[in-house]
Amino acid sequence: GAVGLIYPSDYGYASTDTSCRANIYDTTNTPCKNNNWLHNNTSYWLLSPVAIPEYAYRAWYVSSGGFAVNNYAYLARAVRPSIYLKSEVLIESWLGTSSDPYILSQS
Repeated sequence: GAVGLIYPSDYGYASTDTSCRANIYDTTNTPCKNNNWLHNNTSYWLLSPVAIPEYAYRAWYVSSGGFAVNNYAYLARAVRPSIYLKSEVLIESWLGTSSDPYILSQS
């Protein structure tokens, strides 16, 4: 399958606080970053350009503070590659480290 970046909604759904799913752009909504396994104090790009023609040179990212914001697309930021797994794919190993990588199988 394809490898890409996560969507802003993926970041919202990674939080245990359900209010983040509708409002990840609110910089006062601290539960989105405090209870989110995708928050790691690193700024990284999301797969979503700004959908306003006057701001086409901007893209969304997760800030190191844990909020989804947008800025100039030419700025250097980290990326978090993501893959889409079909429902019949099973994860056999859970660590996902370089010494113990994920092992996938098909049901």
